[in-house]
Amino acid sequence: MRAAGLVLLAALGPIAAAACGGASGGVRAPVVASASASVSASASASALPVATATAVAATPAASAGAATDWLKSVPSRPVSAKVNDLVWAAVPTNADVRVGIYRVLEVTGATAALQDILRVRWEKVPGALVMPLGDPFRLKQDMLVTYADWRGYVGVGMIVRTQPRTRVTYRDAAAVVREETAYVAEPLVGSIAALQFVTFTRDGGDHKGLVFLVDGDSVFLRDESGHAVVVDRAQVKPLKIPAKKLKIGDAVRAYSRDRGYRPGVVANVFLPGLSYGVTADDETRQYFFSDLALPQ
Repeated sequence: MRAAGLVLLAALGPIAAAACGGASGGVRAPVVASASASVSASASASALPVATATAVAATPAASAGAATDWLKSVPSRPVSAKVNDLVWAAVPTNADVRVGIYRVLEVTGATAALQDILRVRWEKVPGALVMPLGDPFRLKQDMLVTYADWRGYVGVGMIVRTQPRTRVTYRDAAAVVREETAYVAEPLVGSIAALQFVTFTRDGGDHKGLVFLVDGDSVFLRDESGHAVVVDRAQVKPLKIPAKKLKIGDAVRAYSRDRGYRPGVVANVFLPGLSYGVTADDETRQYFFSDLALPQ
């Protein structure tokens, strides 16, 4: 296992080496793990491996199966990025859609070849699914953001400070609460647009999704299982995540992947602004702030 880990670090390059110093010490919520990074923002961005693919993966055709039917609705748009640019992208696979940070290796008309942080090259990614990085100077303390970490996780984070470096706290895919230097993050501004978290109606409930494309009245989003979903705009609403510290007795909506958002009340405060005990459906459970929403 140790040898395999060293091989993985070598593949990831300096961006992983910088972050791994504290990342391995993470513990589950509500204890916060800190991942340190000693490189500058510009150095970290350029550390994403350049043009040396260790594997090649083809994006599926729209006819590949039910899981990729949504590709038939993706409009043809030119790729606005240039070779070697870092971009956000929603890369389709046969089973899901992978939203994250990629480097542009090649542009051919309305598609691009992209490379992820593991040096996998993804061919023929539609230009409509490639999005520019935002200006990091827009980030402010206490701002809620869509955050991409060096492990490939994308979710909701909160900027905890901006000097001397921008730091973000978030809960990763393993339910570990982390704080680390943020190099790529997009402000959540409460709109229905690419890289914004929203709620959408499914099976009679309100569920969480990350938008990666809007085309007229069609909203393309990644659900919490990683699957791509195309929803009519009328069924989508901006997600109102609490940006301020909650108090015992505050009304909220608590999220579970199977049932969606449910009305609840704050019963405990574990980490102010971050972690709460919420009673919903006569059951009190611990929730991170990104799994809570304000009442509509």
